[in-house]
Amino acid sequence: MFLFTDGLLEARNAKTGEPPGSEHVTGLMGAVAGDMDIFEPAREVLRWLTDQTYDLTQDDCTLLVVRSLNAAAIRLDRNILPVYGQVAELAVEVEQFLHNEGWRDDAATAVRLLVMEHGVNVVDHALLPHGSHIRLQIRLTAHTASLLFRDDGQEWDFTERLAFSMRRPDDCASGRGLRIIKSIAKHIDVVRRDCKNTVRYVVSRDFTIDSNTRTKESV
Repeated sequence: MFLFTDGLLEARNAKTGEPPGSEHVTGLMGAVAGDMDIFEPAREVLRWLTDQTYDLTQDDCTLLVVRSLNAAAIRLDRNILPVYGQVAELAVEVEQFLHNEGWRDDAATAVRLLVMEHGVNVVDHALLPHGSHIRLQIRLTAHTASLLFRDDGQEWDFTERLAFSMRRPDDCASGRGLRIIKSIAKHIDVVRRDCKNTVRYVVSRDFTIDSNTRTKESV
């Protein structure tokens, strides 16, 4: 479902002075609607219009996209206790799962590392209440894996913490996990709702580990 303001239809083309019209705009929406490898469909539609020289700055051009995900698309669903051992076991399981799905070694290893780093951060810093769990769901598309983590820990801001860690020396252990995650994930969403943290990481199937990512795991 696409919800948008009328400014989107009234934006003027820099070359012709004409607006895009409803058919053109809805055509762009239709092009991204069914492609689950486009993980920011609203941003993609706005980018296409901008690339076609439509001026989106003269009026309020707002676009919201709501997607309903098929439960059958969840290929892996796990609940683990917030302890290092179970985090490590989950990371290995995820790597093997991706290998079985035909992922290359570099990409599968990178996802294992991401699961380790996120899980360890939750164990160390989330202050989870007694008896709570860390949940991971994985959805696959032809080109990406979407990892959805949930926990009942304290609220946190990924961007703020990452910015803090980036100001530290490269050899500083504190904050290293966030830097590793940022180098692996092509997209990150962090949402706080109903006293729960939901974090989504999108990793490309074509990911290649380089010297910035190759590092000793935390556990």
